[in-house]
Amino acid sequence: MPVTTTPGLWPTVDETADPLALLSRQHQALRGVLEWMPLTVDDEGRGDPADGRLLKAVLHGPLAWHHADEAEVLLPRLSGLGRVLDEMSHTCRQHHLGVDSAAGEVSGLVADLCRGLDIDPMAWRSGCEALRGALSPP
Repeated sequence: MPVTTTPGLWPTVDETADPLALLSRQHQALRGVLEWMPLTVDDEGRGDPADGRLLKAVLHGPLAWHHADEAEVLLPRLSGLGRVLDEMSHTCRQHHLGVDSAAGEVSGLVADLCRGLDIDPMAWRSGCEALRGALSPP
């Protein structure tokens, strides 16, 4: 697994001149975490609690901040600018609900991983796949 750390200061949309480019980079970074996430639990259900703490930080840090950037900063800027942008905003908000649901499914498993408990490997892979699917472009 690659050494990955969560950013100490996550850049926000209102700090950049190109919010769409920043949001795209945030999506790529989050999908990068999901590439190795399924590998953090072996076939016997064992995993490293340090990986669990990192994944917990990602779910409660960058993923949550990314949604806040879109929902509180970017989408209101697009509201009322035309039917297409309003539809895009609605689609984006629906997409967030799916990601939040998938993240919630994985969150309990991540908590167990942090505590050093064994995890059902099938449930882990299923949860990771649901989260990866939710974060994939439509």
